[in-house]
Amino acid sequence: MNTNKTILVVLVLTFSLMMLLGCTTPVMTDKESFSKLTQLQQKYFVVNGYSSNLTTMNDYISQLALLRAKSGGESAKVIETELYSAEAFYYLNKTIVDSAPLNSKQIKCSSNEVQNVISSITLAFDSSSKAVALINSLNSTQQSYLRVNQSEMILGQQEEINQIKKFFEEKC
Repeated sequence: MNTNKTILVVLVLTFSLMMLLGCTTPVMTDKESFSKLTQLQQKYFVVNGYSSNLTTMNDYISQLALLRAKSGGESAKVIETELYSAEAFYYLNKTIVDSAPLNSKQIKCSSNEVQNVISSITLAFDSSSKAVALINSLNSTQQSYLRVNQSEMILGQQEEINQIKKFFEEKC
């Protein structure tokens, strides 16, 4: 009996120490997570749509990833959907910005610039695919926490991503 008490005390102390060191954090409630998501969207001015500013989106995505790590339950899936949707938009926007100076008739596939664009469009494709799959797996309550027309928005982005991806696959 005394051994069980000792084990329990050691486990509690270990868990407490891990929390203090940041190794583990308690999971937020859905209400807290959704509130934090709303606060992030307001802070980065992405309530109705995403920002075309790459730095703003990069910061927003980083904060979303941290929030996702602390969330559980229904909110975790919604935040993960928002994370992949934001990543898809970010990488699509990065592709467009990075490909603007390229001469589409004389693309040098081995150049760093083209390789960076191909990398970005591949990441956009992967993120948009994950976002679409997650959106389709959400129940109606979870979908109510997404932006209005988020499903249509990500499908539109995915179409644009596929066109750019196809262009570079044909050229390179």
